[in-house]
Amino acid sequence: MQELIEHNVGLIVAWAPIILSLVMIAAAAGVWWLGRGRRMLIPAGWVRRSVSLLVLLIGVATASALFQTRASVSPKVDVISRLNAAVGSRIPDLSFRLVADDGPQRLRQYAGNVLVINHWATWCPPCLAEMPTLGQVQDALADRESS
Repeated sequence: MQELIEHNVGLIVAWAPIILSLVMIAAAAGVWWLGRGRRMLIPAGWVRRSVSLLVLLIGVATASALFQTRASVSPKVDVISRLNAAVGSRIPDLSFRLVADDGPQRLRQYAGNVLVINHWATWCPPCLAEMPTLGQVQDALADRESS
């Protein structure tokens, strides 16, 4: 399921606001229809009141989902779009220092190799937690290195 969502994130982001907005409009229309002609749109009878409350809760949940979709997913889609646009293009020749020996390096030295450039800090718990995983990746890809 996660792979399906990641593969179709563009479609989800494009269609989710439309679908969620339609659900919100339908919920508002349902509350109005159930309570039409009544004061503050509160329907008569417990069954209609319960249904109206359920429809109202669906509308509130949909509004919350719409807000979260726009707030949390949009920046990710922007990053994905920029990355997709950069695929196949050359990156600039960067200079950096290796942690192992503090020696100056150029990115072009590693042409054709798998290279992970990781920006991290000693005070960052997630950064420290990922270090063993990066070591495992290095061990797994060690046979790919060309000297």
